[in-house]
Amino acid sequence: MIGGRVGVMFGFVVAAALVGARPAAAEDKGPFSVRAGVATKLVSYASYSPETCYFGPLPRMRVLQPPAHGVVEIVKDSFVAKDGRCQGKTFKSMGVVYRSSAGFRGRDTMTIESITEVYVDGMPLRTNTSTITVDVK
Repeated sequence: MIGGRVGVMFGFVVAAALVGARPAAAEDKGPFSVRAGVATKLVSYASYSPETCYFGPLPRMRVLQPPAHGVVEIVKDSFVAKDGRCQGKTFKSMGVVYRSSAGFRGRDTMTIESITEVYVDGMPLRTNTSTITVDVK
């Protein structure tokens, strides 16, 4: 069972709408506080238009740098939009789930890449790289 959602990325990976999306972005997320040994969803990635609520394709995701003191999984998921025109609408997403190694307490980091196929401003793909930091308690 996955622990509570710590953070959510939405829109076109952190609320960037389908209109005006850039071809690449790098972001730091966290630090998120997580319990040792408990699988916890850290972020969700999805693409949709906040103006029309049109759902885009799920991103392709991969772990570029795994955490040194735990494991990270990319899972199919869903989330409910919390505000704007799409408030209350459920979207399919890809989630990042982290679980620390047994007995580990401290800070851990991982780097995740998401690639979304969408044609915006002449660009067929949007790539996002996120370094996610967790504080394991």
